Formats: sequence, C-alpha cells, structure tokens
Amino acid sequence: MATSNGHALAQYYAREGYYNKVQVLCSEEQRRTHDASLSLWKAYALHCEGSTREAIVEAESQLGKRDMALPFASALVFFHSKCASVDQEAVRNLTMRTQTEMHGAPETSKVLAVRFLTLAGELDKAREFLSALEGVNSAPVNVARGWLEFNAGKKAAAAGGKAGNTYLDKCAGFFDAASGSGAELDNLDALMGKAKVLEGKRQWAQALDALNKVIVMHSWFLPALVEKAKTLMMTADWDQALESAGRLQQQEPNNIEALRLNVLFLLSRESRCDAAAEKLQELVAALQQLEPKNHDLVMSCAQLFSRLAGRHKGILAITSSMMERVTHLAPDQAKYLTELGYQQVLLGELPKAEQTFHAAVAKDEEDVRALYGIISCRVQEGNLDDAEEQLEFLSEIQVSVGKSPDLAFLQSLIAWRKRGDVEAALNLLNETLTLHITAFKASVGYDFFIKLNADFMLEIAREYLQHTSNNTKASSTTEDASKPGGYLLRGVQVLETLTRFVPGLVPAQVLLAKAKVALDEVDVATRILHQCLRLDPTCSDTHLLLARIYHGKDQPNAALQYLEQGLSHDFSVRNHPLYHLVKAQVLYSSGELEPAAKVLEAAMLLPGVKTVGTDAKQPSNKTVVLSVGDRAALFTLLVTLQTKLKRLDQATETVRHAIAEFAGTSEEVKVLIANSSLSIEKGEIDQALNMLRTMKPEHPQFATAKAAMADIYLRHRKDKKAYARCYKAIVDHAPTVQNYLTLGDALLSIQEPEDGIKAFQQAMEIEKGKGDPALVQKIGKAMMQTHDYERAIQYYHDALHKSPGQQELRQDLAKLYRRLHRFEDAIRELEEALKAVMEESFKSTKYRVDTLVQLAKVHRDFADSRANTSGTTTGAVPQCSECLRQARDLLNELLSQVRVEDEDSVRSLRQESAELNFMLGEYYETRERNLEYAIGYYGETLRHDDTHEKSILALARIHLHKNELDVCEKQLMTLLRVDPANEEASMLMAELMMMLAAQGGRSDGGAQEYKDATFYYQALLDKKPGNYAALSKLIFLLRRAGRLRDAPRYIASAEKACTRSPEREAGLRFCRGTYYRFISKPQDALVELNFARRDPDFRVEALTHMIEIYLTPDPSAGLESLDPATEPLTENLREVDNLIKELQTVHKQSWNPRLKVYACQSLMFTKQKANVEKGLNQLMDIYNEKKDYVPALLAMSQGLIIQKQHTKARNQLKRVADLAKKGYNPEFMDDFERAWLLLAEIYIQSSKYDLASSLCHLAKDHNRSCGKAWEQLGLIYEKEQAYKDAATHYEKAWEFCNEASPSVGYRLAFNYLKAKRYVVAINICQQVLKISENYPKIKKDVLDKARGLLRS
Repeated sequence: MATSNGHALAQYYAREGYYNKVQVLCSEEQRRTHDASLSLWKAYALHCEGSTREAIVEAESQLGKRDMALPFASALVFFHSKCASVDQEAVRNLTMRTQTEMHGAPETSKVLAVRFLTLAGELDKAREFLSALEGVNSAPVNVARGWLEFNAGKKAAAAGGKAGNTYLDKCAGFFDAASGSGAELDNLDALMGKAKVLEGKRQWAQALDALNKVIVMHSWFLPALVEKAKTLMMTADWDQALESAGRLQQQEPNNIEALRLNVLFLLSRESRCDAAAEKLQELVAALQQLEPKNHDLVMSCAQLFSRLAGRHKGILAITSSMMERVTHLAPDQAKYLTELGYQQVLLGELPKAEQTFHAAVAKDEEDVRALYGIISCRVQEGNLDDAEEQLEFLSEIQVSVGKSPDLAFLQSLIAWRKRGDVEAALNLLNETLTLHITAFKASVGYDFFIKLNADFMLEIAREYLQHTSNNTKASSTTEDASKPGGYLLRGVQVLETLTRFVPGLVPAQVLLAKAKVALDEVDVATRILHQCLRLDPTCSDTHLLLARIYHGKDQPNAALQYLEQGLSHDFSVRNHPLYHLVKAQVLYSSGELEPAAKVLEAAMLLPGVKTVGTDAKQPSNKTVVLSVGDRAALFTLLVTLQTKLKRLDQATETVRHAIAEFAGTSEEVKVLIANSSLSIEKGEIDQALNMLRTMKPEHPQFATAKAAMADIYLRHRKDKKAYARCYKAIVDHAPTVQNYLTLGDALLSIQEPEDGIKAFQQAMEIEKGKGDPALVQKIGKAMMQTHDYERAIQYYHDALHKSPGQQELRQDLAKLYRRLHRFEDAIRELEEALKAVMEESFKSTKYRVDTLVQLAKVHRDFADSRANTSGTTTGAVPQCSECLRQARDLLNELLSQVRVEDEDSVRSLRQESAELNFMLGEYYETRERNLEYAIGYYGETLRHDDTHEKSILALARIHLHKNELDVCEKQLMTLLRVDPANEEASMLMAELMMMLAAQGGRSDGGAQEYKDATFYYQALLDKKPGNYAALSKLIFLLRRAGRLRDAPRYIASAEKACTRSPEREAGLRFCRGTYYRFISKPQDALVELNFARRDPDFRVEALTHMIEIYLTPDPSAGLESLDPATEPLTENLREVDNLIKELQTVHKQSWNPRLKVYACQSLMFTKQKANVEKGLNQLMDIYNEKKDYVPALLAMSQGLIIQKQHTKARNQLKRVADLAKKGYNPEFMDDFERAWLLLAEIYIQSSKYDLASSLCHLAKDHNRSCGKAWEQLGLIYEKEQAYKDAATHYEKAWEFCNEASPSVGYRLAFNYLKAKRYVVAINICQQVLKISENYPKIKKDVLDKARGLLRS
C-alpha cells in the first residue's frame, strides 16, 4: 500500500494536533478512495478529542479488512487502555491478535502500526514492532524510524530538562536515507522530517531548503507552506513569513496557522494591539468552526498571545474568555483551570485567580503550577507570611524533581519583600533567569514564544531594576549597580534579550529606556523611547520618561510638550506623581513659581508620596514607578519653591517631614542642602554651614555637602578662600582625577587660573602620563584665561610634541591663533592637522571635516582682515569654498557608510551636512554672487534637513529676486507650515503677494523637480506594480545603491497586483530570483530563476544569472575558492555546461565571447590540470581577438591563480583595473568588481594595504551592496590591529551578506571581542552558530573568551 495524499496530510495534522481536521480529511478521502487505513488516523483524532469510545468503534469497523488487522489491533489495545474502565479481556484478546498478525503482516501494515504507536506515544511498543523490520531499508521503514527517534529524543530531552540534540543526527540519517529525488510521497514525509530535525538544530536555511523542495514537488501539500512560514518567523524574516501566510489564506481564508502568525506579528513586532485583537477574534471564530473540541490548541493560542500582550486588557479579555470556554467544555481538566487562573492574574483579578487556582488543585493535587499561582497571588496581595509558609512546603516537595524558574522567582520575591535580603533575592533571581533561559532556548515555533513568556521575563527584569530605585540603605549596594555583572546591567541584558525577540513589547522597551537612563546612556534611551512612540503613540509611560529626559537636557518646552501629549492620551497620567514632578520642574525652570508650587502641593496628596506605606503600591504593569530619588526631588523642590515664595513656615514644616522620611538613605544629603538653603533665606548662614558640617568625610555624600558649603561661602560670604578650601577638602579626602578636575574648575570660576592649572596638572599626574586631551585642553584654556597667550601657545606646542596623535589640541591652538588674528599661523596648524590624518576611520574623517570647516572660517576671516586693512571690498575666497566642498564630500561619504538603522548618527550627520551646504550656499550668494550655485547648495541643505529655516528663507529670497514667484511661494508656504510665527517669512510672503498683485494675476506653472533614476522607477511601479521589467531594473539599481532592503516592498506590491497566482508569473519569479541572488540566497534564487527561464521574455537573463550562480555560488568567495586544493563543485559545473548549451541555442550565437568565457571558467574550475590549460588556451584566443575584453582577462587571472601563477594573475588583474580607470564600461561592472576584489586580496596577502584599500573602496563605491569589499577593508584594519574600525567594516559585510556567511560572522565577532564589545560579540557568535553549528574555533576563540571577560 503506497502512501496516499490523504495519509500524508492526516499524519501531519495529527502530529500538529488538528484533530477535527484529521477527521474531516479522512472522511472525505475515504469516500473518494475507500482506503480503510485512513480510519486509523480518524480513530486517533477521535480519541484525542476525548471520544475514545467512538474511536474504538471506528477502529473495530476496519479490523477485519485485508492487511489491516495489525495496525488496528494495536490501536484498539491503546484505546482500550485509555478508557476510564478498561476491558481487560478485550485488551488480552487484541494483544494476542497483534502477536499473531505480526508474523504474517506485510511491511506496509507494520509501518502503519509503528507510525500510529509513535504518534500515540507508545514508543517502546513501536520499537518492538520495528525490530520485526530489522534489515529492511525501504523509504517507508526509514521514515518510520526517523519519526520514532525524533519523538523519543524530544521526550527524553524534555524529561531530562536538557536541550540535548544528539538524537537529531540519528533522525537525520534515517530521513536522509528515505529521501528520494522525485515526487514520491515517502520522500515528502522524509523531507518534512528532515526539516523538523534541522529546525531542532536551528539550521534555518537548510530547513527552508527542505521545505522549498516539498513545495516545489508537492504543491498540493499546504503544511509545507505552514512550516515554511513558521521557520521564516524564527529567522525574523517576517516579510516572507507573512507572504507565506498570505498564500495560505488565498487557499484557506480561515487557515488557523496563517491567522495565528498574523496575530503574532502584530503583537510581537508592530505592537498593534487593537488590530491584533480584531485578528484574534477571527482566529477564535476559526478555531470554533474548524476545531471545536480541540482544547489544547485553544489553550496554546491563549498562552501564546496572553504572554505577548504586555497586559493589554483587550487581548487578555479575549484569551481569558477562550480559556473560560475550554474550562466549561472540559471541567475535569486541571491544566485548563490553571491557565485560566494565570490569565486572571495578568488581568489583575487576584481574588478570582486564587479561586480558580484552588479549583485546579482540587481537580489535581499535583498541579504544581496551580500551587505556584496561589502563592503568587498571596505575594501580590501582600500576604507574605502565608506565601512563605506554602512556599517552604512546596520547595520540599520539589526537591526530587528539581527547581523550576517559577519556584526560584517566588523565593526571590519573598527574600526581598519579607526579609529585605537583597543578596539572597538577587541570587535567586539569577537562578530564575538561568532556569528560564534553559527552558525556552531550545524551543522552536510558537512554543518558543510561549516558553519565552515575555510577561515573566519582564517581571524578572523589573525585579532586577527595582533594586536601583527602591534601595533605601546608603550602602555599597548602590555602587554595585553599574558594575559589570551588577543587577542593573543584568536587568538591561534581560530586557535587551526580550526586546530582540519581541521588539513590539512596548513596556519592555520603556523599561529598557529607563534602565539606560540609570546607566547615563541618555541618547540610547531617547532613541528607544522615540521607537516606542512609533509603535504606540498612546503610551503614557513613554511620554513621562521623555519629559524627564528633555527636562534633564534643559529643554523645558519639549519636556512640557511630551507631558501634555501623554495627558491627552491618558488622563490617568495626572494622578502619577512623576507627572507633577516633571511639570513642576519645567514650570520652575521657566520662572513660574506659584503654579509650580501648586502642582507639587497637589502631588503631596497622592498616595505613596508624603509617606511610604501600603498606599504606595503602584500598578504592577506600570513601568515608570516612583523611586526614593523621585520622592526626595518632590520634597526638595517644594522646599525650594516655598522658600523663594517666602513661605518659610510651610518650607520649615516640609523640611522637617522630609528629614524624618529620608534619614539614613542616599537622598539624605539633598534634604540637608534644601534645609541649609532655607536657613540662608532666614538669614541664618552659620546654621546652614553647621548643618552641612555634620556630614562627615566617611559619608558617601560628603563631597556633595562640601560643594554646597563652598557655594554658600562664595555667594553669601563672598569668601573665595573658604570656597577653595571646601573643594581642597574634597580632594584631600578623595584625591581622584574627577575631584581634581572639579577643584580646577572651581578655582577657574573664582579667577584663580594659576592654582587651577596646578589642580589639572595633579590630575594629569594621577593619570600617569596618559595625556588625556580633555585635560590638556583644560590647562591650555586656563592659560589663555591668564592672558599669557605665548605661554599657552608654547604649552600646546609642547603637548603636541609629546603626543603628536592628539590632533584636537592642534584645533585648539588654531582657534587661539585665530583669536589673536594670527591667521597665517592658524592656517599652518590646520593644514598640518589635515596632513597628520592618515587613516580613514569614521572618527578621523569626522575630525578632518571639523578641521576643514575651521580652516574655511580662518581663510574667510583672513581675507576680510586684509580687505579691511587695504580698504577694499571682500570678494571671492576660493580657499574657503574649496575647504567647505571637501568637508561636504567627506561628510557625504560618512553618510553613505553609516547604517540606516543607526538613526541618531544618521540624523546628526545629516544636520551637519545641511549646515555645510548652507555655508556653501551663503558663500556663493554673498561672496561670489553666483545664485545658481547658491540655489543648488540651499536645495542640498533641504534634502538633508527639510525644516532648515535659513535655507528656505534664502531660497525664497533668491527666487523672489529672480521673479520666480511660484517657487518663492512654495518655499515660504513650506516654512510657514513648520514655523507659523516666523516674521521674516511672513514679510517675504507679504512682499510676494504685492508683486503678484502688481502683475495682475497668477500663473499656473511651477517648479518641476528632477527625478533620479531610482525615483523614476519607484513612481512607475507605484502606478503599475506588475511592470516586471521596471521592477527588475529597480532591484538592480537598489543593489548598486546599497538599498536592497527596499526591494521586498515592491516585490510584495507586484504580488498583490497579480491577476493569477504569483507563483505562475515568470516575470515576478525572475525578479524574486535576482533579489535572492543579490541577498546571498543562491538556492532560493535558482528555484525562482529555473521557473522564469521557461518564459521567452526572461529566458536569456534567467539563464545568465543561473550560470553565474552555479559558477560562483558564494559571492564572497575569493582566492580560497581558486585554491587547487579545494574540492571543485563538480555537480555545479555539470549544470553550467547544460545551461551554456541551452543559452547558445536561445542566443543562436555560439561565438558569443561571454558564453565562451563561461565555458572556459567551467573547464578551469574543475581544477584538473589539462582542463585548466585548455581553458587558458581558449581564453588566449579570445584575448588575441579582443585584447581589452574584461571578462576574458578576469577569467585568465582566475585560471592563473588556480595554476598558482599569482604574479601573472596579478598583472592581468592590474590590466583590468587600468581599463576601468581609462573608461569604465557598465556592461562589465560585475567583472570589474570581481577583478578589483581579487587584486585587493592578492595585495592584502602581500601586506600592501593601501593599494588593497583603494581597490576595495572602488568596488564598494560602484556597488554599495558589495559585502566582500567591506569584508576585505575589515581584514585590512584587523591586520593593522584597528579592531574598532575593523568591526565597523565587518558590520557592513555582515549586513550585505544577509547575515548568512559564518566566516564574516566569525571575523566580526572576533573584532568585537578585540574591541571589548563583549555582549555584541556573544550575540554574533550565537548567530554564527545558528548558521553553522560546528563552525571552527568560534566557540573557543571568541564565545568562551567574551563570556569570561564579561563576567570578570
């Protein structure tokens, strides 16, 4: 009996738990084929739905059929054994029947029985049946063995609590043995098994290959598309995953897997909870329609989405109602009640949850999760004594089975909340995290997200971070917060892991931003929060944090704007103490004291502000909570406001309360300073000083108190000596670099530069001659303050002589010369600074830009100075414009190199570029009166910053003078939309209206912007997405522009525009194939191009692409691929020969030189001596006919490298490079690129890094997606031990190879390690190991070292 389509589908859906689908499928297939064996899967599905009696009836109906006795008797034994009341006699008779039938049953019956027993979990029995097939190696038997070993291995790994993957290799062997090359259904099952094995190994690309084979050979088998979508989901390739889900829904609109994937995407990536809720309702309807009795599937969906919902009420209402329905339909199952209880906890319904957990325990006393739930409810309710007692009892019970993350977490909560034992709490929290990561890291698919339990991870992170805000003792614990391995960094690592897997979980992103603020990484925090606003503009926590950040940056208007935005989205924000604190701080900064005081007085009435107690409990889902520091800030600001408003009695009362609240905490000194300020306001200066003197040197806040004392001496006693003594006391107590710098700054502020210089020099001595440029600059500026300019100049010269690499000092020296009007000296220094910059790193290029801008200003000032002296008018200053142009070009280079994802760097560089272009525009407008040039540069400014007001005004002004009124109006309207209150714009607009009126009317015309090639094709495709010729050209252009990430959007649009199935559109498949080729997915590319070659319109190009892929499957391969010692790709070369013949037939041009070159390369790449010589001889014939034919020259050099004649090869490659210089022919762009890279590689081997670097830059400049060029530049920097620069270049190489090249990943991780970026190095190592599990040396050389260094 050959496996039928119905069997393949039924077995898959039975494995995946779609039991109603199995019944419907088997019934339909039986009506069509009368295949009795299908009843086996139908009976199994009935049993899994709880209808075991019906399953027995179904199985008995087929027991007498030919060759069916063995599988159905085995099934009946299983079904009877699962009945509530077991019919022992029937079991005995059926067991004897199976033993009798075993000897005479055919192979197909035995295999069917084994497959059933494997699915049913009767693994020992299945092995016993398989032993009867010992020595049989047919495909069905091997498939059965593979699935048996897979299930057994998974069960053993789960029981052992370890993610052991050794069983997967054994399974792979069986599935490989069963895999054929044709469209046999056993091959289908084997490939599906192989895909599962590869998923288990996390070898996603290979798993996708196996699934693609199934999709190509068995297009009717929809489960392959389901599995492909889930695999793509695990690789975070959501575009393709959703595309696969869309294809599923085209065939099955209510497909449960497609709907589940869509909801997962909306929650985990997009944070579109309302849209997810709508889609989830569709999923619930589909489940009720298609799987009405499948309670486990419903629970799986509820678990998945409730844990990703970020406690969104709408999602949780749906998931909890799903579980309520399940508990109603299956009231005896404790696991469903336990899950319902957990959902109720997420909803904050603790009493109801506790009741549900008790009901679950009543059904099953051994349900540990329900017991954990009860204890968790008690902890959250504050009933800690009962919780601890139950937990101790539960801990004793759990000793035998090992600790779970839930148990460790609850113990951590008790340790902190009941006993205040921070150390024990953190140790238990570490244990929780380790156990939790172990539990989820080996999972795949939806199970990964369920076991990840984003909500639980968020709770773990909150517990780590809450110690930073709730630490009430001024002990060493606070100092440990920012140490490597400290709990703050540990919490950040948890959140970074979580947000990497679930970037759409806004509460986690906000909490991460809050932690980054605590680590003083404010810019990173700001970027995260802006991303949060893009995901969820209504999140009040985001607005609160942004308001605090912008207030800290002294941007009160921005802070107030975010506060008001937060309030507009959520009125409950006004009840948050932090809203009052930030608003009061902003009002205070703007001088509105009375309103600020009223805001704080209202805040004092809120629970948990004036006094910490039970009222201080805040919603558990709130990310921005009130810390002890925030409370102290509320009190001290109120005291300050009351003092300034002369409400001294109220201020005294507030201070008295604050002293009692914050005594012994880290915030005590803030209250003390506020109290001293109050005393000063009362005129009691001595009392204020005496208060601050109570702070002894051993107190951690001694320096803060002394600084406050110094301020009193200076401002109220005008005693500069006492002021200086206070800072000297700080240095005497702790002679650190920072304290000496503070002392130096203090001395400078009281006009004591000489003593300030001595303090800075002391700091330099502590630095032990490191020559910190910042310190040297401080000393230089202090010397300038003494007006001893010659001494300052000499000091800068001496410092430069000692440390020639500190070129920032040369800039300071040039500024000093410019200030002294010694322009020629300034020019000389700046030109020296430019000559001294040899490397081409980001930092050095940025330095050159700054230096060139400074040099331009010096040239301008020098020209103005000479004009003033001679009494002439200042005109053009060519040196000035030349410097600005050079700076602009360098900045544009930097912009092209910075990754688009690095938004802050891109934004900063774009603003700088805008300023440079504006300076150039201003120069041409005012100095040379070249308005066309000025317009060009102003326009460039606006391309970098479309709100640059000065440029818009300048353009409007020029257009107005040129009588280009419509253009002028457009500019002014743009500006007035950005800034309606701009007076100059309003005046210009008025003048424009007058001129229009004078002309008596308006013209309908307007300025028409020129579109570049990319934009032209984009506009074309926006109108007609199915224009495949335009789409293929756009993909090509996007590749050259380094913007291939934009291509999927246009491909998706083309797919949607298809009138028939996208899979039947040769043009679309061709475009996909070229895109896959360019993103280093050769197998996918070949599948698509192989289809496209059927169409005459795309045949030639498709065949050409296929030949080139087979010749060079790895685009990043270089000299190593031409090493004669490496194994030739014989199968590939055979395909190349066939494709060349086909292309010759299509072309009808066997003499085509390109085809001859392909044939020669195919010969040479066999690496057989005779073939290589034959290929070279044929290439010589082409060379004699066309001496400048670039493909032939490149192929000759490849052949010479194979022959190990590197010198001759280098000469040929240099010839190609020279041809490119003389006249670059776009027809040979890929050949030029390969030649440059090969030559660069040869130069690198010869340590000629400058020559290699220039060639790599040529390659990447002509093709900005050229990962190999970036890789070789990284290698150059690595060999020069510039590891940071190397890492920067390897990052680009990693990006452009689609993160699929283990060798690039290894080099990137290694350089991150060398650059001391250990966390990123570990992440890259893990990515590489996912691609290539046994990649040589990476674990020992990089991963283990990085982990060790991170822990140290």
